[in-house]
Amino acid sequence: MTLNLETFVRAYVVAALWSSTDENGEPLDAVFSPDDIAPECAAAMRASCAQCDEGGRSFARAKNRADAARILGIEQFTLKVKV
Repeated sequence: MTLNLETFVRAYVVAALWSSTDENGEPLDAVFSPDDIAPECAAAMRASCAQCDEGGRSFARAKNRADAARILGIEQFTLKVKV
């Protein structure tokens, strides 16, 4: 099965909202949707997804998330939404 990059990006954004909270501990996906992601954050997330897609499945050998990010050369970033 080949995954379309746009589908991958959308799923990544949905997962980021689902797994993130605001400063009060409230889930971001309760208030925000993928359309609320700030443009610069969306661009960084898309670039990370494209890099992951180009890097193949080498992340499967990773021991943890930090190791996967290192293998793929993905930078960590803070999720930002438009307010």
